[in-house]
Amino acid sequence: MKWLPIVAALIAPFIPASAEAQDAKCDIELVLAMDVSRSVSTREFALQIGGLAQALSHPEVIEAIEFLPGGVMATVMIWGDAGQQKVTTDWTYLTGPENIIPFARSVAETKRYFGFTLTGLGQAMIFADRLTETNPRKCRRRIIDISGDGVWNHGPRPSAVWRTDISRDVTINGVIILGATPNPLPHYEAEVIGGPGAFVEVAEDFEDYAPVILRKLLRELSLSLSEAPSDTVVK
Repeated sequence: MKWLPIVAALIAPFIPASAEAQDAKCDIELVLAMDVSRSVSTREFALQIGGLAQALSHPEVIEAIEFLPGGVMATVMIWGDAGQQKVTTDWTYLTGPENIIPFARSVAETKRYFGFTLTGLGQAMIFADRLTETNPRKCRRRIIDISGDGVWNHGPRPSAVWRTDISRDVTINGVIILGATPNPLPHYEAEVIGGPGAFVEVAEDFEDYAPVILRKLLRELSLSLSEAPSDTVVK
């Protein structure tokens, strides 16, 4: 029957994708990388982890994730010098409060497995980028969030890492916490951030971290940003 191919073509857009195809898709892959080098005190570490957990469970963040058709795959890591990086909350598929709230609770319980080390920013970037290899869902956008309060001083330099080790499809954004000397903001802007639409948010101190990471997450989870390519910061 000659009309069957025509009918099939008309109804094809309305046939749900297979379970396998749906499982292979998500909107955003998000790696949250937290600085635990020696410039971060125990109290400051608690403010950083607590601020991230608070931001993740904020109603506006939950709403933003729910609005993304494919959801978010997220993981959390901590980093110190070039030899110290650790995943502290495994990859979790975030779609709504039923999985976002438990994820935030897990983040709130993050332990400081190491610390009082030098600042291995470049190696932290490499480690975060390679976590995509363990992500069970492929996502349309890849974002690495690096939070820190100091400049690189150990291991490969961030600018060199961008040239040789970082994927071309990833965006690295930064949250810098002011107070250290030298000021980390110019260093993050020049060497750390990069990729489509990369940006830095600035916290005046660790007490300011919670609202700043909230603002940053809302910006990254924007549906309009997810649906359109952004300008690229070239390293």
